[in-house]
Amino acid sequence: MVYRLPVDKNANGTIKLSDIEKDDLIITIVSAVTRQSTTPTEYTLTISQ
Repeated sequence: MVYRLPVDKNANGTIKLSDIEKDDLIITIVSAVTRQSTTPTEYTLTISQ
């Protein structure tokens, strides 16, 4: 599955995944969406149960 995560005006977003099994593999890719995004920036990813 692929999810596009919408962000608010403060550039924060949340996604909740359910029914994750012990052996499931989750791959996360963080990337700018617009073609004009050429300025480097930092991202923070927090994972919790």
